[in-house]
Amino acid sequence: MGLTAHEFDPGTGAQQALTPWVGKLNQQALDGACPRNGEALAIVNDVTKSVCASGNYRDPTDFGTKVHIEVARRVNSQEDPYFKAEILLDPSGGKSNPYKPGNVRLDLLENVKATRTVCVYDHKTGNAEMSLARAMQLAAAAIRNYPYLERIIITQVKPQT
Repeated sequence: MGLTAHEFDPGTGAQQALTPWVGKLNQQALDGACPRNGEALAIVNDVTKSVCASGNYRDPTDFGTKVHIEVARRVNSQEDPYFKAEILLDPSGGKSNPYKPGNVRLDLLENVKATRTVCVYDHKTGNAEMSLARAMQLAAAAIRNYPYLERIIITQVKPQT
C-alpha cells in the first residue's frame, strides 16, 4: 500500500480553523515537499516486519501498539528536532498536557524549515485507514502549533509487507 498524502492549506488568521483540503499528492510532489517520506516508510516497513516475525502480540490492537512504540523509539533515538515521533499537541495551540483530555497525538512529524512545511505521517497497520476527519484534525493541530507554516502534508503510511 505505502504512502497516501494529502495537502492542506494553513491559511491565515480566522481561516486557520477551516483547514481546507488542497488535494492529493503524487509521489513526486510528496518527495519534493517531504524529503524524509521514504525514510518514514522504510522504518514503518522494517518495524512491522520485525513485530510480525516476533509473534509477540496478542491481537491486532496490540500489534499496532507495538509497531507505534518501536517506530517512535527508532525515530526519537536519532535526536533530530526536525524528525520526531509520538508528539502530543494541544488542539488550541497551547502547551500540551499529557493528562488533559483532547490532545492530538502525531505519530511522526517532519519539520521542513527551509520550505515552511510540516509533514505529518500517520501509520496504520492491518485494515485501518485514516479518515478525512482525522487528517483534518491532524492538520488543524499542526497549524495551531506551527503558525509559520506555508504547507502541511498529512500522509497515511501503510506498511508494505
